[in-house]
Amino acid sequence: MPDATAYFVADDADTVGLASALDALAQRFSVEQSVARSLLRTWLDTDDWLLHKAGMVLEQRESTTDGLRLILRRAEGREHTQPVEVITWPARIDALPPGPVRAQIEGVVGIRALLPVASLRALRRDVRVMNEDRKTVVRMAIESSPKSGATQLPDHLTVSAVRGYQAQADRVTARLATVTGIFAVATSPYEQALQANGRVFGDDVPTPVEMSASMPARNAVTAVIHSFLSTVERTLGGVISDIDTEFLHDFRVAIRRSRSTLKLSGDVLASGPAEQLSPDLKWLGDLTSPTRDLDVYILGLPDMADGLQSAAPADLDPFRDYLLSRRRTEFRLLVRALRSARFRRALDHWRALGLETEPSNPGKLTSAGELAADRLSRAHRRVTKRGSAIGADSAPEELHDLRKRCKELRYLLEIFRPLHDPATHRAVLRDLKALQEVLGEFQDSEVQGLAVREFALTMLSTGSAPARTVLAMGELAAQLSAHQRHARTAFAGSFAVFNSADSKRRFREVTRGSSG
Repeated sequence: MPDATAYFVADDADTVGLASALDALAQRFSVEQSVARSLLRTWLDTDDWLLHKAGMVLEQRESTTDGLRLILRRAEGREHTQPVEVITWPARIDALPPGPVRAQIEGVVGIRALLPVASLRALRRDVRVMNEDRKTVVRMAIESSPKSGATQLPDHLTVSAVRGYQAQADRVTARLATVTGIFAVATSPYEQALQANGRVFGDDVPTPVEMSASMPARNAVTAVIHSFLSTVERTLGGVISDIDTEFLHDFRVAIRRSRSTLKLSGDVLASGPAEQLSPDLKWLGDLTSPTRDLDVYILGLPDMADGLQSAAPADLDPFRDYLLSRRRTEFRLLVRALRSARFRRALDHWRALGLETEPSNPGKLTSAGELAADRLSRAHRRVTKRGSAIGADSAPEELHDLRKRCKELRYLLEIFRPLHDPATHRAVLRDLKALQEVLGEFQDSEVQGLAVREFALTMLSTGSAPARTVLAMGELAAQLSAHQRHARTAFAGSFAVFNSADSKRRFREVTRGSSG
């Protein structure tokens, strides 16, 4: 079990309480404290809190005595420290120099950038509590925030046991609990700084849509589409700043899901606003495709290069440079459009959806449960009908069309998730996801293989592709063709599972549950 850390704060604006705490400890323990030093603490995490989810706390600490350091604390109590030069945040993992902190976190953060999520400027004194042998058994830190600044926290004290001395730390904590002027709190300075800035862990996840089977369908669909709008608005700054590729991915997924929701269920909405929004969403989908497609190629290139047999990974460097150049061009066009009046109008249409006058006879409205059961049944029939018609000689377009139908079914299941039994819903999704993965590999391999060939021809025509690069790209195209053949072979088994009697039974349970 990891050693526990205890936190105390002063109940007034000065340090009287904390000074009394040290006096109280000095009566029973040997205590030494350092000279106070100025400190700037900046906590870092990804936009989706990957470090927090992994039980890690990453802090950049700048002090007048120790310079600039990264400090990583793990859930089990281990701490790793690494000195660094000035880093401009947000920053991706390759901006961090090699060292123990980077080694611990790079497998966790992956392609996501690290962002400052909270900061605190303080005057800090470190305190050592020692045993009879003058060995440090407990470490404490007393920090007082300046009385001006963006983040205002009460003066606080942190108590941490040296490994193996938790019992001594417990005695120190018990003694501090008797001191007038301070009180124990459950939150760390990190959490307090987050709260002071109006943030909490997990605030990247939109508020779940509240939905019941009896509520009007138009209200449910409006709430769902507005939840996707909140994701678009939240990620927009990250897209324009190009913080990391996942901002654009989340932005684009929200657009695609909104468009599918409007297509599959939008007939319960007033026609005017829905008709305004539909072309806006198509435009945004088309607008984001080129940059996102190039992101996928660039991110996938290292793995594909590792699979080369006849060529060396370095042979693909000119190809990577070409993709990065193309991405810069497409990204500029994307940002220009996202700063345009047309995009602002699209957001206005999105926000206006559902704000039209309520119908005069709400008693005859379709309920959310009725809509869910109807649309899920239709979408499931489309998937089973098209999937059953696919044979060994079916054209690739038929599998591509089936993939689209599967996506529609997946979106509907996600939209109406609140109406379903969680266990049955997970089982239905599991069956569908397995089929989607095979269809996705089939289509992605074909599309990427064609793109690699087109890129090679373009690079040849511009003189930017050495012979070794063209040969390596040819091998990549062959790899992708092999992946496509593998997916084509695996399709029959995956569809058989999806179309099995057990899978159909589970789906019937979901549709019955939708109607309440």
